[in-house]
Amino acid sequence: MCKALGEPTRLAIFECLAGCDACEVTEDGSVCEPGSTVGAVCCTVAGGPEMLSKVSFHIDKLRQAGLVKSHRHGKSVVCSIDNEALGDLVAHLSRLSR
Repeated sequence: MCKALGEPTRLAIFECLAGCDACEVTEDGSVCEPGSTVGAVCCTVAGGPEMLSKVSFHIDKLRQAGLVKSHRHGKSVVCSIDNEALGDLVAHLSRLSR
């Protein structure tokens, strides 16, 4: 987990996702769970959609590390922080600081 967050772009993506706690309402009126689409993260972190493959790659690395979960919602992929994994990381770091 720490290695995954050690890369600056991944840390920025993780911080962006950590700030996404509101539910999204899609164009058809359906509500998806808290998180953000890969495209929205891309625009926030990279400044535009032209970096979509780079951001997708880093989100996948965060997912493999267990820090991020994602699911398809229509045509979009919605990503969010895995709160259980985040709790485990915080507990581990807390034990190290004792």
